[in-house]
Amino acid sequence: MVTMAAELLDVGIYTVEEAAFYSRVPTQTMGRWVFGDRRGTPVVERQLSKATERIVTFLDFIQAIHIRQIRTDTECRIPLNKIREAIEVASRKYNVHYPLARDHTTFFYGKEIVIALGSDEDEQKKEFVQLTGKTKHHGMIGKIVKLYAKDLTFDPNGLVNGFKASNYDGVEIWMRPTLRFGEPIVSGCGYTARTLYEATVVEGSYEQAASAYGISIGQVEAAYRYIQSLSNVA
Repeated sequence: MVTMAAELLDVGIYTVEEAAFYSRVPTQTMGRWVFGDRRGTPVVERQLSKATERIVTFLDFIQAIHIRQIRTDTECRIPLNKIREAIEVASRKYNVHYPLARDHTTFFYGKEIVIALGSDEDEQKKEFVQLTGKTKHHGMIGKIVKLYAKDLTFDPNGLVNGFKASNYDGVEIWMRPTLRFGEPIVSGCGYTARTLYEATVVEGSYEQAASAYGISIGQVEAAYRYIQSLSNVA
């Protein structure tokens, strides 16, 4: 096996099925975006590109979420081949890896994808360069592009390190690669949303599950409703 245990620490790991479930996309689609299939090469830049196992990392997962958003945005609906092209150009020409998982880096304008180059410390000196289309590599004016990323936190290097998966009645559920291998965790108690969902099913009510785990009813209900919403999509 190519993937070593040390490589899996703090990266967040999911099966294709789990990543598809949490990102609200079909399993086959997730597999195609991350690993490719007979219809085409992968769309995302895989974090564990040399691994033989079909492991989806947290960075892969975040990229897939944003591909879904870009593909379904009513204002643009950018084709998949153009998203693939943008990621490849960003990595190959500008040495910007995982552009869909970086803070204030990837934007879109119309049907084209744009990348921001320059220091995060000085927004005035940033250059916006088009990655796709006939005017590829040309500079653009920052104010005319639209940022799509939201509900994310980033490390000092601008790489995503947290995703707010849900916020029900003030109770947030976060996914962080450094905690429980990226599983959705209910804020304020440390339990995974899956654990509290299953506890509710077994105990028969929010109240009984909350009592069994020594947490608030609101935390249990937030977890249950989050997993239930994903199940309804699936």
